[in-house]
Amino acid sequence: MLSGFSRAGIEVDAARSAAVADADLVIAGRYNPRLQLARGLRGSSNKEYWLRTGRCTPVT
Repeated sequence: MLSGFSRAGIEVDAARSAAVADADLVIAGRYNPRLQLARGLRGSSNKEYWLRTGRCTPVT
């Protein structure tokens, strides 16, 4: 799930927390075009992979 919000911003908001409750992986953070990546799902390097269950493998 791509959120557009930071992990902290999701965790402090009940509606956002509910929205990611069943997600195995959340890509948290707002897209920053200055930090654009040419690969992967993050889009920009300021985003973080938030592994919420054991069903996904950590990404490097």
